[in-house]
Amino acid sequence: MFNLPLPTDNLYKFLALAGLTLVVIPGFFAYKSDEEIHKQRETLIEKSEELEKSLDELKDFMVYFPRHKPYTIVEEPNVDADSREYYQYILAHCKGAEDFARQFEYPLTLTDKQLYLTDPEVRNAFKSIRGLTDVEYEKWLQSLSMLDIQNIIYRPTRDVTQKVKNNAKNMRLEARHLYILISRENAEFQIEKWCIYLGNVLMVLGFGLWWWKVQRYQDKLLKKKVSEAKL
Repeated sequence: MFNLPLPTDNLYKFLALAGLTLVVIPGFFAYKSDEEIHKQRETLIEKSEELEKSLDELKDFMVYFPRHKPYTIVEEPNVDADSREYYQYILAHCKGAEDFARQFEYPLTLTDKQLYLTDPEVRNAFKSIRGLTDVEYEKWLQSLSMLDIQNIIYRPTRDVTQKVKNNAKNMRLEARHLYILISRENAEFQIEKWCIYLGNVLMVLGFGLWWWKVQRYQDKLLKKKVSEAKL
């Protein structure tokens, strides 16, 4: 009844181009996501290095605090660890650093004066640093007030302690950002993967049908016209 020709040529091209679009666009977004995650990983590494440096500075004061607990390094997961496991490692690492720094925040008491400055390890450390003999050290110790001891022992650590806490906080925030990015990318990857699969099917189907149903006949007609023109 209706003798209308179907736009098969345009339909096949549409299938092919739609498939190509489904391959290219998700691939582009996947590349941008990977690039963003890579930059975030580099930022996290920088924050981790800053935390390690501040921890090393604070550890140098440990000789003055023999009763303080040393910082226990959290075991880093292997390279194949998933994002959740790595994020938990970062949180544990930051908490350990903050707990270590918190020990240096308490003020001295008279008992601390007697324990710290008469402790053999601390005595030897101060004697070595100040170049004092035993007699000179005893005289120096007796002349110190509690304020002097605060200035000698605690105040030099205050800035470093705060630096450790700030670096741990920044590292935790960067790790959280990275974890969100990876979680988002994992969710998006499933969609992108199926889009790419579908795009490949449509592209192969579209280009195949286009050549099989249309293009090869056009090529034959073109060759025939060229042959006739030469005659």
